[in-house]
Amino acid sequence: MRRPPAQRNIGKTNDLTEPYLLVAYIANLPDLVDLRLLDNTWDPLWNDWTCDWRQMFVAGTEPPSWNLGDAILDAGEIGLIFPSVARPEGFNVILFTDRLQSDWLKPHDPNGLLPQDSSSWTR
Repeated sequence: MRRPPAQRNIGKTNDLTEPYLLVAYIANLPDLVDLRLLDNTWDPLWNDWTCDWRQMFVAGTEPPSWNLGDAILDAGEIGLIFPSVARPEGFNVILFTDRLQSDWLKPHDPNGLLPQDSSSWTR
């Protein structure tokens, strides 16, 4: 069975991520910035959102995508949706967790496997 993209990406660039817990959420969110709607009415800078930010960072250049992220934060947005570069049929969601309200996200846990309180995390 092929693992979902999120599982395949865990640890791809960092071997210090295990153990990990991947949780699915049911979201009831306000509108997000949606880069799937990008067209020629947007500022041309938005066309650079797919830049190879890692390569630019290593070269000592601030990637345009970082400036775009700052612009989204400065506008008071809570997150964005953008097309997947790796899978054209897919998309990604980024949420600025410090801006979320607790009733917007609920863990999807139909079998009751997730901890119910912090006592599950003590050793």
